[in-house]
Amino acid sequence: MYKCDEIVNQGKTASHIPSLPQVNNLEQRVVTFLGNGKRFLEKSHELLCIFYGSDFGDSNFEAYRDWMAKHKPSETEIITFLEQEKDWIQLLAWRRNALDINHSRSGFKVIIENFKLRAGNKFTNPCWQYDFSNKKNGKAQNKPSDLIRDMEVSIMNMLDFFEKLFLLCVKDNWNVQYNFKIRRHKKEDINVKCPVLYHIQKQK
Repeated sequence: MYKCDEIVNQGKTASHIPSLPQVNNLEQRVVTFLGNGKRFLEKSHELLCIFYGSDFGDSNFEAYRDWMAKHKPSETEIITFLEQEKDWIQLLAWRRNALDINHSRSGFKVIIENFKLRAGNKFTNPCWQYDFSNKKNGKAQNKPSDLIRDMEVSIMNMLDFFEKLFLLCVKDNWNVQYNFKIRRHKKEDINVKCPVLYHIQKQK
């Protein structure tokens, strides 16, 4: 970003602005990130097989939710949690599937752009834009969004999802005689280098 900014500023007093530096192998890095992300979600959902005996749904995350609602209707907390998390999970999975290397097609595609010069001597960071208009309840993104920022959000979502899903699974299966309680750490007590959000303590 600093190099791009320097090039653009120098170019304002020159006859032209040279090509901007690029992130090497950007598309392949996105492919790797989304592939690992989807695999992480698959392994996370397997907790439902371990703790509740649910059918193995592979990457069909909706099937896991449907199974839990049908076979474990009394487990309302985890069912509600899975329902709350479904949109970003679907977005990550669709982004992975809609890459050119996977199953992209008209109305189901992700476009990735590197650093790019725009009108008015401005540039944009690496970004991406999706069109899921051919999917049920799918939409097309109005404009590109920052790729790195979206990746950071996805990572935090995945870590938070796994941690809370695991704790809810444990909670539904622990011995109630021990009177445990799941609590969320205060913001100031969370270590940014290892952001554990929840802890289990015994009730007095």
